[in-house]
Amino acid sequence: MTASQPVCSTRAPPAKEWFGVAPTGETIEYPEYSFHKVREGRFYEMNYLIDAEAVQRQLGI
Repeated sequence: MTASQPVCSTRAPPAKEWFGVAPTGETIEYPEYSFHKVREGRFYEMNYLIDAEAVQRQLGI
């Protein structure tokens, strides 16, 4: 896998206010990337990155 491939795609309606926009029940979809650091066989840090511009476009921002 290359660094440019999303780990997953999330598709769901927002359940609470997001980027200042109240939920409308409309479904949005965006790619998500995850980065994990492992030490001694255990995750010790997990970070996630989403395409915020894709979310904002779908929310009408």
